[in-house]
Amino acid sequence: MKKTIAVLLTALLLFCLAACEQPAGAASGNKKQEESAAILPGTIGPDGHNEEAPSGTSAVDGEKKSSLYDPSIFVIEASGSWRQELAPGYSADYECELYLEKVDPNDSRSAAGLYTGVFWMKSSVDAADFLKDFLKDAPVKMGFEAGGEGICDNLTMHLLDGYERDPFGDYAIPDGHGGEVLPVKEALVGEGGFIAVGKQAYLDVQARGAGGEQLTHQDSQTGDAEISYIIQIEPDVNRTATQRKATIYLTGAGGMRATIEGVWKRLPGYRDDLHEYANENKAGQMLEKHLK
Repeated sequence: MKKTIAVLLTALLLFCLAACEQPAGAASGNKKQEESAAILPGTIGPDGHNEEAPSGTSAVDGEKKSSLYDPSIFVIEASGSWRQELAPGYSADYECELYLEKVDPNDSRSAAGLYTGVFWMKSSVDAADFLKDFLKDAPVKMGFEAGGEGICDNLTMHLLDGYERDPFGDYAIPDGHGGEVLPVKEALVGEGGFIAVGKQAYLDVQARGAGGEQLTHQDSQTGDAEISYIIQIEPDVNRTATQRKATIYLTGAGGMRATIEGVWKRLPGYRDDLHEYANENKAGQMLEKHLK
């Protein structure tokens, strides 16, 4: 009996010595790893920082990119041109372009919210037929040219679906046939206004009489334009689309009214994607193109 007890005591002593010889920090390191995995179930990136796994993934499959709840970059691009008749034979020609973006680095993929970007518009006046009819047989030749450009570099549009937006808001867009298009509950829409700051303007009037008399008037004074908008994005009930139609109705001073069409896109928004997108600077490129 005493011999058995001695053997057990010897085995216990050897076990304790082995535990004491474990390298310092090994146990605490294992504990930290377990806590880190429990708190941040992701992967460790090349820079040593923990990368959060997309929603719906576990620590095991954290490296996989979820196709349902991935971080996203939302973009709206639209452009158009139209003619506005101000009087018989007297028209204004317009063209415009806008670019909006919303970066959602989280994995909620919320297309609703605040979009920011830039807007550019150019106009010119065609009064040739009006002047011809106005002067008739008068011994006078007259020329009239006018136009200008406007830019808004801090355009904002707040888009919400029917579960969040103002139930009494006016989101109807004329359909061009005397009716109007109302958004369904699942559609993202917004309405508001902004100021397009005058970049340049010109007015050039010249008249010459039969006897050689000449009158010239030129003016380059710029002015700001207040523009109102209604925007509707084609509904996506399942929230799986990466591209949808965007329709924008614009109104302004002088009776300007136009409906332009564009596209809403959802782009991948992971860290590398964000870096590449920021370097591309689409909004800045658009501004630079029109500021030359």
